[in-house]
Amino acid sequence: MRTNAKALVAAVVGLMLLLIIVPQAVAEDPELDDRMRLIEASEQLAAERDPDLLGLKAGLMATNFGAEEAQINPGARLVYYVPQVDVLRLQGEAIYIRDDLSASGFLGAAVEPLRGSILSPYAGAGIEVGGYANYQVFGGVEVWDNFFLEAKYVSEDDADQNNIYLAVGFQLEF
Repeated sequence: MRTNAKALVAAVVGLMLLLIIVPQAVAEDPELDDRMRLIEASEQLAAERDPDLLGLKAGLMATNFGAEEAQINPGARLVYYVPQVDVLRLQGEAIYIRDDLSASGFLGAAVEPLRGSILSPYAGAGIEVGGYANYQVFGGVEVWDNFFLEAKYVSEDDADQNNIYLAVGFQLEF
Protein backbone atom coordinates (compact mmCIF):
# COMPACT_ATOMS: atom_id res chain seq x y z
CA MET A 1 0.00 0.00 0.00
CA ARG A 2 2.79 2.42 0.79
CA THR A 3 4.26 1.92 -2.67
CA ASN A 4 0.95 2.87 -4.29
CA ALA A 5 0.62 5.96 -2.08
CA LYS A 6 4.18 7.07 -2.89
CA ALA A 7 3.54 6.59 -6.61
CA LEU A 8 0.30 8.56 -6.38
CA VAL A 9 1.99 11.45 -4.50
CA ALA A 10 4.85 11.45 -7.05
CA ALA A 11 2.38 11.53 -9.95
CA VAL A 12 0.40 14.42 -8.44
CA VAL A 13 3.58 16.44 -7.71
CA GLY A 14 4.88 15.76 -11.23
CA LEU A 15 1.57 16.83 -12.78
CA MET A 16 1.55 20.05 -10.72
CA LEU A 17 5.10 20.86 -11.82
CA LEU A 18 4.11 20.31 -15.46
CA LEU A 19 1.09 22.59 -15.06
CA ILE A 20 3.31 25.33 -13.63
CA ILE A 21 6.36 25.02 -15.92
CA VAL A 22 4.78 24.37 -19.35
CA PRO A 23 2.55 27.48 -19.53
CA GLN A 24 5.47 29.70 -18.53
CA ALA A 25 7.70 28.16 -21.19
CA VAL A 26 5.01 28.60 -23.84
CA ALA A 27 4.25 32.18 -22.80
CA GLU A 28 7.92 33.16 -23.12
CA ASP A 29 8.36 31.58 -26.57
CA PRO A 30 9.08 34.45 -29.03
CA GLU A 31 8.34 32.22 -32.03
CA LEU A 32 4.84 31.63 -30.70
CA ASP A 33 4.24 35.37 -30.53
CA ASP A 34 5.40 35.72 -34.14
CA ARG A 35 3.10 32.90 -35.23
CA MET A 36 0.15 34.45 -33.42
CA ARG A 37 0.77 37.83 -35.08
CA LEU A 38 1.00 36.10 -38.47
CA ILE A 39 -2.29 34.29 -37.88
CA GLU A 40 -4.01 37.52 -36.82
CA ALA A 41 -2.66 39.36 -39.89
CA SER A 42 -3.87 36.55 -42.13
CA GLU A 43 -7.35 36.68 -40.61
CA GLN A 44 -7.45 40.47 -41.02
CA LEU A 45 -6.37 40.16 -44.67
CA ALA A 46 -9.09 37.59 -45.32
CA ALA A 47 -11.68 39.91 -43.76
CA GLU A 48 -10.52 42.85 -45.92
CA ARG A 49 -10.60 40.84 -49.15
CA ASP A 50 -12.66 42.49 -51.88
CA PRO A 51 -16.01 40.63 -52.04
CA ASP A 52 -16.56 41.74 -55.66
CA LEU A 53 -13.74 39.46 -56.79
CA LEU A 54 -15.70 36.39 -55.70
CA GLY A 55 -18.77 36.89 -57.83
CA LEU A 56 -18.46 34.10 -60.39
CA LYS A 57 -19.62 30.49 -60.21
CA ALA A 58 -19.13 27.79 -62.83
CA GLY A 59 -20.78 24.41 -62.67
CA LEU A 60 -21.97 21.23 -64.31
CA MET A 61 -25.51 19.93 -64.16
CA ALA A 62 -27.80 17.11 -65.18
CA THR A 63 -31.36 17.83 -66.31
CA ASN A 64 -34.30 16.12 -67.92
CA PHE A 65 -34.89 19.14 -70.21
CA GLY A 66 -35.10 17.94 -73.81
CA ALA A 67 -34.74 14.31 -72.75
CA GLU A 68 -36.92 11.73 -74.40
CA GLU A 69 -35.06 8.45 -74.75
CA ALA A 70 -31.87 9.64 -73.07
CA GLN A 71 -33.63 10.42 -69.74
CA ILE A 72 -30.93 12.93 -68.65
CA ASN A 73 -28.98 15.57 -70.54
CA PRO A 74 -25.70 17.15 -69.36
CA GLY A 75 -25.24 20.87 -69.09
CA ALA A 76 -23.05 23.65 -67.79
CA ARG A 77 -23.84 27.00 -66.23
CA LEU A 78 -22.04 30.20 -65.40
CA VAL A 79 -23.37 32.57 -62.73
CA TYR A 80 -22.21 36.16 -62.18
CA TYR A 81 -23.29 38.12 -59.11
CA VAL A 82 -23.79 41.82 -59.81
CA PRO A 83 -21.44 43.62 -57.37
CA GLN A 84 -23.63 46.65 -56.56
CA VAL A 85 -26.79 44.54 -56.09
CA ASP A 86 -25.82 41.63 -53.86
CA VAL A 87 -29.02 39.64 -54.42
CA LEU A 88 -29.07 39.90 -58.26
CA ARG A 89 -27.26 37.45 -60.46
CA LEU A 90 -26.93 36.93 -64.19
CA GLN A 91 -26.56 33.42 -65.51
CA GLY A 92 -26.03 31.47 -68.68
CA GLU A 93 -26.74 27.79 -69.25
CA ALA A 94 -25.83 25.41 -72.04
CA ILE A 95 -27.55 22.02 -72.25
CA TYR A 96 -26.58 19.26 -74.64
CA ILE A 97 -29.70 17.55 -76.04
CA ARG A 98 -28.46 14.01 -76.66
CA ASP A 99 -31.55 12.78 -78.51
CA ASP A 100 -31.27 15.53 -81.16
CA LEU A 101 -27.46 15.86 -81.05
CA SER A 102 -27.96 19.59 -80.55
CA ALA A 103 -27.59 22.18 -77.81
CA SER A 104 -29.83 24.66 -76.10
CA GLY A 105 -28.72 27.78 -74.26
CA PHE A 106 -30.40 30.15 -71.84
CA LEU A 107 -29.44 33.65 -70.72
CA GLY A 108 -31.24 34.97 -67.67
CA ALA A 109 -31.33 36.80 -64.38
CA ALA A 110 -32.30 35.65 -60.91
CA VAL A 111 -32.84 37.04 -57.44
CA GLU A 112 -31.19 35.24 -54.52
CA PRO A 113 -32.31 37.02 -51.33
CA LEU A 114 -30.52 34.73 -48.83
CA ARG A 115 -27.18 34.47 -50.61
CA GLY A 116 -24.50 32.92 -48.42
CA SER A 117 -26.78 30.91 -46.17
CA ILE A 118 -26.70 27.10 -46.08
CA LEU A 119 -29.94 26.84 -48.06
CA SER A 120 -30.13 29.81 -50.41
CA PRO A 121 -33.32 29.94 -52.53
CA TYR A 122 -33.42 31.79 -55.85
CA ALA A 123 -35.92 32.52 -58.64
CA GLY A 124 -35.55 33.98 -62.09
CA ALA A 125 -36.29 33.90 -65.79
CA GLY A 126 -34.34 33.70 -69.01
CA ILE A 127 -34.57 33.55 -72.78
CA GLU A 128 -33.48 30.61 -74.91
CA VAL A 129 -30.85 31.36 -77.56
CA GLY A 130 -30.60 28.05 -79.42
CA GLY A 131 -34.00 27.85 -81.07
CA TYR A 132 -35.14 24.87 -79.00
CA ALA A 133 -37.58 26.81 -76.80
CA ASN A 134 -38.75 30.39 -76.14
CA TYR A 135 -38.05 31.17 -72.49
CA GLN A 136 -37.73 29.62 -69.05
CA VAL A 137 -38.90 30.53 -65.55
CA PHE A 138 -36.96 28.78 -62.82
CA GLY A 139 -36.62 28.47 -59.09
CA GLY A 140 -34.24 26.53 -56.98
CA VAL A 141 -32.06 26.30 -53.94
CA GLU A 142 -28.31 26.36 -53.53
CA VAL A 143 -26.98 24.06 -50.83
CA TRP A 144 -23.67 25.10 -49.22
CA ASP A 145 -22.80 27.27 -52.26
CA ASN A 146 -21.58 24.23 -54.23
CA PHE A 147 -24.72 22.21 -55.01
CA PHE A 148 -27.98 23.32 -56.53
CA LEU A 149 -31.43 21.85 -57.14
CA GLU A 150 -33.67 23.58 -59.64
CA ALA A 151 -37.14 23.29 -61.16
CA LYS A 152 -37.87 25.12 -64.39
CA TYR A 153 -40.80 25.78 -66.65
CA VAL A 154 -39.69 26.01 -70.28
CA SER A 155 -41.98 27.46 -72.94
CA GLU A 156 -41.73 25.15 -75.95
CA ASP A 157 -43.67 25.00 -79.21
CA ASP A 158 -44.77 21.40 -78.56
CA ALA A 159 -47.94 21.71 -76.45
CA ASP A 160 -48.19 17.92 -75.88
CA GLN A 161 -44.98 17.80 -73.93
CA ASN A 162 -44.58 18.35 -70.17
CA ASN A 163 -42.82 21.70 -69.78
CA ILE A 164 -41.62 21.35 -66.17
CA TYR A 165 -38.06 20.06 -65.79
CA LEU A 166 -35.64 19.40 -62.98
CA ALA A 167 -31.92 20.07 -62.76
CA VAL A 168 -29.27 19.18 -60.22
CA GLY A 169 -25.68 20.31 -60.29
CA PHE A 170 -22.33 21.07 -58.74
CA GLN A 171 -20.58 24.46 -58.96
CA LEU A 172 -17.43 26.20 -57.77
CA GLU A 173 -17.03 29.85 -56.87
CA PHE A 174 -14.22 31.96 -58.31
